Amino acid sequence: MSKRAKVGFIFAIALSIAWLAWFYIARERLQAKLDGLTSRHEPVHFSDLDFSPIPDKENAAFYYQSAIAAVSTTAISPSASNFTFPNHPPYSAAWQQMVDQAVAADQQSLSLARRAQNLDRADWGTRLPPSGAFLFPVPLHSLNDARNLANLLSDGARQSHSHGDDVEALQRIFDVLHLADAVQQRGFLVGRLVAIGIQALAIDSIQILATDIQLLPNRPAVTKLIRQLLDEKKARDARSEMARYEYLLVLDDAFMLADHSTVLRPMIDLGIARTIENITQFQNACLQTNWPAAQAILGQPPIIAFTVPALPDPNAPRSSRFVDLTFGFRSDDRYLLTEFRVSALARIAGVSLAVNLYHADHHRWPVNLQSLVPIYLQAVPDDPFYATPHPIGYMLFDGSRPLLFCDTSGTPLASSPPATPIFGWNNNTGTRQWCDVTNWWQKPTPH
Repeated sequence: MSKRAKVGFIFAIALSIAWLAWFYIARERLQAKLDGLTSRHEPVHFSDLDFSPIPDKENAAFYYQSAIAAVSTTAISPSASNFTFPNHPPYSAAWQQMVDQAVAADQQSLSLARRAQNLDRADWGTRLPPSGAFLFPVPLHSLNDARNLANLLSDGARQSHSHGDDVEALQRIFDVLHLADAVQQRGFLVGRLVAIGIQALAIDSIQILATDIQLLPNRPAVTKLIRQLLDEKKARDARSEMARYEYLLVLDDAFMLADHSTVLRPMIDLGIARTIENITQFQNACLQTNWPAAQAILGQPPIIAFTVPALPDPNAPRSSRFVDLTFGFRSDDRYLLTEFRVSALARIAGVSLAVNLYHADHHRWPVNLQSLVPIYLQAVPDDPFYATPHPIGYMLFDGSRPLLFCDTSGTPLASSPPATPIFGWNNNTGTRQWCDVTNWWQKPTPH
């Protein structure tokens, strides 16, 4: 054997030994991560989840899909139209005519949505291809149409109030909130995003109705709505479930890629181990109750911004940089920011109802929010943009205009409320988000 052949042979042996060591280390590291999942009773494959069909009579989605199919294509509700209207009363004659026509034309849809409110489980028919998720989009049905139904229900709540039927207005608010809960079930990230968008629709209507609704005759429903708005356990559980669905899709894709690899298998296994680390981190962030805590877990700087990391992750070890399947989660600070925005709006809406209920009982505005505890609120909810407990803000502007607010910068801001009515979310980041508590700009409706 020539000297060159001997050197080549020795090099091949050394390379084989190095590859075997690399393979062993990668497998051990991956197995440790998989053992961590199983020790927490977390599924490892998408097939581990129970996607058994729900019988129609027990399936909220069955009734919602029927309601969606029955929505009129000619009588369009204002929020679903291409027209722009003020988001608070007094509404124009054009708005009133449009919403009256939509509600009249969609009685069947409204009735089916009410029927769905009695069912807690929803199966929208989401199923993966038999061959797995790799390179296949997740089939998510009816999400756009569900948003259209939510527009109808939300406008219907305001329409009922405009006709003096606050009992029906409140029930339609519950219809919207239940639809949001149903949409997110088995809905993955896209379904969760649609759900919080629908929830935001309901919250906007609640903030507006709170300023003029008949509270005392509807106290049980109002009290129930306050509790529902301020109980965020269901939202945290939904975020965790969504993250579980998404990471199982990622892992199934990664395992399929690994099964079709040979020389690069250790690199892919290390990439899967890193993916599990980052996904676990993302799940923990989803369970936090404030935005700075979620950012701290994700390792993001404490600013409200959307940044997309380079692909693949430049900080990954070279031995695992080939596969980086976590970028969809690593850039999800924007998604989580949206979650906490909606959380802030829900807390403000719940407190607004409580403040107005206090006013209905005492004929004066509370001096501070602590006056609402424990009769109207179990506790004053915190501003979710502060790292340490800091209650939602309250101000009695000019002695007669009560407002609630949160500070998106996480620090107190010196600013005055706008001279116009304000509800919903102002997209200017790092600002104080105001919400009116009373309809100071118009004469209250006599009841």
